[in-house]
Amino acid sequence: MLAEGRLWLARGRYRRASEKFSRALEIDPGNHQARLDRARVLLCLGYLRWNLPAVRQAAEDLQRVLQQVTGQGAEARLLELARNLQRRIEKTARWRAASRARRRSGTRSPRPRRSPGEGKPGK
Repeated sequence: MLAEGRLWLARGRYRRASEKFSRALEIDPGNHQARLDRARVLLCLGYLRWNLPAVRQAAEDLQRVLQQVTGQGAEARLLELARNLQRRIEKTARWRAASRARRRSGTRSPRPRRSPGEGKPGK
């Protein structure tokens, strides 16, 4: 399963890779390499598709790997990356929700108006 998952990962087929790594974890829940590989794939999916559940699962997987493995170099950095990405996605989701609410209510944030003779900013 791991070899198949890594093959799909190398081909950029992240969903299929995630399925293979998940299947490997069903067979052996203690396989920290499968969990780490799935976390990497889920981080890719979370970033590419701005998918919060994928990032949350990646953070959980990384946390479990860190509890199992004593060498915490790259895994700890990946966990930090997952948490930062999760915060960015949540912040964007809040901003989008507020923006939709403003559009529905008909209120917009005021934009500064330029005088007729004024050029574009930065020129």
